[in-house]
Amino acid sequence: MKRILYPFVGDSVGGSHISTIITIKNLDKKRFIYDVVLEENGVLARVLKKNNIDYHLLNTKENCNFIFSFFKRFIFLRQVKPDIVHTNDIRMHHKWTFVCFINNTSHVWHQHTFFNSRKNRFFSFFAKKIITISKFCSQSFSKKINKKIEIITNPFESNNFKSFDNSSKNFLKKKLGFKLKDKIIIFIGEDNYQKRFDFFISLANDLSKKNKHLKFIIFLKKLKKKQKFKKNFKFFFEDYDTTNYLKISDILVSPAVNEGFGRVLVEASLTKTLVIASESGGHKEIIKENFNGFLVEKDSYEKFINKIIYSLKNLEKNEIQNIIKTAFIFSKKKYNLISYKNKIFSIYETL
Repeated sequence: MKRILYPFVGDSVGGSHISTIITIKNLDKKRFIYDVVLEENGVLARVLKKNNIDYHLLNTKENCNFIFSFFKRFIFLRQVKPDIVHTNDIRMHHKWTFVCFINNTSHVWHQHTFFNSRKNRFFSFFAKKIITISKFCSQSFSKKINKKIEIITNPFESNNFKSFDNSSKNFLKKKLGFKLKDKIIIFIGEDNYQKRFDFFISLANDLSKKNKHLKFIIFLKKLKKKQKFKKNFKFFFEDYDTTNYLKISDILVSPAVNEGFGRVLVEASLTKTLVIASESGGHKEIIKENFNGFLVEKDSYEKFINKIIYSLKNLEKNEIQNIIKTAFIFSKKKYNLISYKNKIFSIYETL
């Protein structure tokens, strides 16, 4: 039986954390045991507790000294004695690479973002195996290490995306203060430039002027600055479960650029919500134009506006309904959990 260690900083929750939680919950207990270690106590600790996942706390934040933090990791690794350390974000890749190398512990480097830098390429040479979630992400690495790179798309627990009946949808709409005839656009991301949050807000404000029955649901980690928003905007922060909110939404708009994958695009497809996304990064590997959603030239304001207005007007027509149906079937087949588990477990077994 192999022991797998999953280290995290602990100060945030994103797609990489969700994927790891799904991996841990679905580990073959006859073949693997796991440990999770957080370098600081934060929002991820609450999410792990919610999912009944135990964790260790290193508290390296208490002392930012590099040498002190390094030896804390080194001692912890010697105590736990994992067979494999599986890192899932840039900070952990860099901080645990040499600790694993010195301890002769197999290091699985799981790249969830595009990050092309000399530092990244240098550290990646020491990893035993590199997993990337898209072809776009794989471009972060030197071609010299192509042999140890494998592309495995993110896992999804499709059973959690069961249909929401009309009474449940109506109940949630009323709870939000929305009318039953209102159309809903949802944004899930962060208040930063890559996710194009300000771009989305500008779109939403202009769309609101054209359609008084349009509402917006927005999920963020936090707002960087206080702003006044109209009553048709509903905000949720940190670790809210987005699934039911996706189910009552008509359109997911994702203007983000250079996304490693775009997990929320698949989640929207699995909840039968139409996807309109920027033609950038990993989005292009998920969405095929007019097949399972719409791709819009990145940062093209007018094209986004026009595509959203067109989609709202034609939501009930065959063209859009067929795209939504195709996206649901395609996502359920392509991103199934069994295939993901087989690939990950096979990597664990071979190291």
